[in-house]
Amino acid sequence: MCWRAWAGVTAMMTDADPPKNWQGNDLHCAGCANLVLSQAGRCQLLHACVEDRYAKRIDRFFDWNPDIAKDYLAHAYFEVRAFSVKHADVFHLPALMIDPDWRVRYEVVSRMLNDEDSAVRELARSRLPPEFLAQGKQVFSLVG
Repeated sequence: MCWRAWAGVTAMMTDADPPKNWQGNDLHCAGCANLVLSQAGRCQLLHACVEDRYAKRIDRFFDWNPDIAKDYLAHAYFEVRAFSVKHADVFHLPALMIDPDWRVRYEVVSRMLNDEDSAVRELARSRLPPEFLAQGKQVFSLVG
């Protein structure tokens, strides 16, 4: 289940909710750019769909298809960008450190600061304000 506030109305979403995209339009696999993935069992309406408005379904889509995450880093919906960050190649992430949505920026900084490659961690640190590093502030204070 997921709580969403949309158009001033708070509603609880479940996996049983009809498939809608982030703009409220109905979803159908027949018109999807990922039809080939659907036919191969790599996405599924109401379960793992990048075009769905429900975050859990978007996250599941990238869990099943990490190889195409970089193709969605510029998607119009912030949830898609944020979840694609988890799987995209780290070399595609620095541009998203200035994303308009704080959740995307948080995912980028968190991912880069925890990368096993010291060069990636250093790149993330080099983008942080000096006062952030000197005072040991939480990542949320930078992105929130």
